[in-house]
Amino acid sequence: MKKQTKYTLITLMMVAILFGCNDVMEDMQTSDKALNEELLKADALNVKSFIPSLSTNVNNITTSWQYQVEQNLNADHFSGYMMSANPFGLPGTNAHYNINDGWNGWIYTVASTNLTQMVALKREALPEYSDYYSYGLLLKILSALPMVDAFGAFPYKDFGTGTDVQWDNLETIYDEMFSELDFAIDTLSSYVGTERANRISNDVSSYSGDYIKFIKLANTLKLRLAMRISDVAPSKAQTLAEEVIADEYGTLTADDGEFSIVTSYNHPLWQLAAWGDIQMGADVESILGGYQDPRLGEFFSAAADEEVAGEYKGIRQGAPPIQGAYVGFSKPNFAQTAPMVLVTAAEAYFLKAEAALYGWNMGGTAQEFYEEGIKTSFAQYGLEDADDYIKSHLTPKSYTDPKNASNAFAAMTTVTPSWEDATADEERLEKIITQKWIAIFPDGAEAWAEFRRTGYPKLKPIPASQNANIPTGQFIKKLPVPSNVTSVSPTRYQEAKDNFFGGNDNAGTSVWWDVEN
Repeated sequence: MKKQTKYTLITLMMVAILFGCNDVMEDMQTSDKALNEELLKADALNVKSFIPSLSTNVNNITTSWQYQVEQNLNADHFSGYMMSANPFGLPGTNAHYNINDGWNGWIYTVASTNLTQMVALKREALPEYSDYYSYGLLLKILSALPMVDAFGAFPYKDFGTGTDVQWDNLETIYDEMFSELDFAIDTLSSYVGTERANRISNDVSSYSGDYIKFIKLANTLKLRLAMRISDVAPSKAQTLAEEVIADEYGTLTADDGEFSIVTSYNHPLWQLAAWGDIQMGADVESILGGYQDPRLGEFFSAAADEEVAGEYKGIRQGAPPIQGAYVGFSKPNFAQTAPMVLVTAAEAYFLKAEAALYGWNMGGTAQEFYEEGIKTSFAQYGLEDADDYIKSHLTPKSYTDPKNASNAFAAMTTVTPSWEDATADEERLEKIITQKWIAIFPDGAEAWAEFRRTGYPKLKPIPASQNANIPTGQFIKKLPVPSNVTSVSPTRYQEAKDNFFGGNDNAGTSVWWDVEN
């Protein structure tokens, strides 16, 4: 009996201990779960913090003078969009092909800020926040593409791993960007339809964290890059372009609207116009003025100079600097806090139009996409009469300069907006690229890249080159890699210079994808 009582007591004690342990274990598991949730929330806050800064630093819209030197005083000029009336106390600037190493170094300084942030975001975001990282990749590419297209080589793949790193040529960089875009497309697609979709709540873009629109943006960028390599690697370009069309979500459409960054900062072009530092390019006056294009008044204000008051008046690219002479010509017409447009929906249609022109499977004809691109661009500015414009037989007009008659030039082309006027595919290509040039304004970096690739739109060469590597009558091909990049690792740079540029890293050397112009 005592034995039985003893065993019974032991059994009861063990049961009590077991139940007590279970309670403790449950409490511990609950605490661990709560702790993990709090840690994840902290991680999310950390990861989220990257998105606004990555967005506003694509063109550094927070600091107008940096935008001025990293894009406006180079690509915005080379593209034919703009010309500065301010000689900046210099006998010549980038606009005259007198390369300004100090200004151009800011192309790297601005882009490298986002590249550095992406190294940190990758470390912080993966694998739990791969959607944030994927969106970051799109912002990274938008930051880096103008730089690498301008320089022609850069240590892109190994950026952030040290100073003595191997440089990549554009072919390798583009391959890496295609891989990054595919990762972003696949990852974001995996989130669609789940409870974690659209969770980037602090997105400052016009897409407000919409993952499907992000995927369409990624596809549009992939198509942009595919068309860029269409001359140097046509088979590969076709495969990539058709992959975009085969994707479930495809490219941006008119319903999606343009991808822009929405902030309370002064728009850089508003600020530069207020300073009097930037004016309309004569090529814009010639082309849009000749077409009587209603977008001209959306892009630029009428001139205030008494000789041309009320007209839309531009300055010829590379016009000899005359202090104060052109300051009253047309300036960029932007509201003070206008969104910074980075990619237009219209561009997607023109990209598909070009691909369709080559016979690639784009799901429509070149003419259909071309005309839809024009309509989408008109709609972006709330303009009507796109149907009449599409049928127009107007041509660009001649340019005159009331300050210096020697800057005058006849229209560079007779191409019209009407698709029906074209008699050959080369003329159709000119129409597509010319209208894309209009539609992507003011993205001078992209416009300059496409001008180098295609030779369109037909622009007027500068009057006199101040660069021994660019004969007068020819156009700048690239920017020499600035010294703030080359000085990081002179040996690695010299290797790249010899391997990728034949020892000639100068403004007259073509980049990898520029094979015909």
